[in-house]
Amino acid sequence: MKLVTYNIQYGIGLDGRYDVGRIADAVRGADVIALQEVTRNNPRNGGRDMVAEIGEALPDYFAVYGSNFEANIGSRIENGRAITTTFQLGNMVLSRTPIHLSRNLLL
Repeated sequence: MKLVTYNIQYGIGLDGRYDVGRIADAVRGADVIALQEVTRNNPRNGGRDMVAEIGEALPDYFAVYGSNFEANIGSRIENGRAITTTFQLGNMVLSRTPIHLSRNLLL
């Protein structure tokens, strides 16, 4: 079994570029992939939904995501409804075999 763990730093490489495809290429082929610093709505990477993008880039894997941190980064009224944008930071696990149960434990 090949296990890979990778702190993807919001998807931004040492060259300062956001590139989920490059991350997928680096980990593809492992049986289990553990990713840290996976975000949703992060202003540092343009508000991307990395969970969805990584899932699309690695379609042969089953995936789970656990948010370890959430923060309100903005609220507005749109068409008479209050809309709140939440930034999430967490971990994502991908596996070639089905993931039957996952829990996020705060330490």
